[in-house]
Amino acid sequence: MLKSLLPVDRSDTSSKAILDFIKLLDWYKEVPKIHLLNVQCPLHGNAPMLIDKECINQYHQEKGTKELQAAREAMGKEGVNCQFHITG
Repeated sequence: MLKSLLPVDRSDTSSKAILDFIKLLDWYKEVPKIHLLNVQCPLHGNAPMLIDKECINQYHQEKGTKELQAAREAMGKEGVNCQFHITG
């Protein structure tokens, strides 16, 4: 099975890539396994020293989930099941 990794960051370029990929799904004999990836930048300055790691991870998960929402909805409308991954 073909697997595709699509980076998502809520930019216009990322959104266009998702829509273009959806348009090309008919080209495949079977729908590829799709992974959406969102990478969160580390917090700068003294924030990591003042905020515990669990809170930082929760913040990255919430922000990443929000950034992936539009892509997940677009894939869902086409009946495409995709997995998503957030890393920070």
